Amino acid sequence: MNEARVTAGCDDLEARWATILRKLEANAGVLARQGTLVAKDSRGRRVWAVRFVAEADGRRVHRAIYVAGDDRPELVDRTAQLLCEYRLQGRWAGQVEVYARLAAGSVGLARRLASNRRPSG
Repeated sequence: MNEARVTAGCDDLEARWATILRKLEANAGVLARQGTLVAKDSRGRRVWAVRFVAEADGRRVHRAIYVAGDDRPELVDRTAQLLCEYRLQGRWAGQVEVYARLAAGSVGLARRLASNRRPSG
């Protein structure tokens, strides 16, 4: 009987994670730049949510995605890890832009140096 409870608990955990993941992925672009995992008290217990600001109809709207209570640390940990991954991906775009500008500048510099060389002879 305990084995059935454990299996049901795992299925419930994975189902809840799938729901959280779907909501986070729908807002991944915003979460790559801002948003945070926060703890707050709700009905006498501590719960975790991802809070961020999104655009809706041209206005800034505060959003929250409920994650879990303290009784589900696996979901809180997975969410924190996913937010870190989004932040890294958000930084990559900025880094690629910087490297592209650096490469373009290097090409221009190489052309100027090549055109200033005079053949010896």
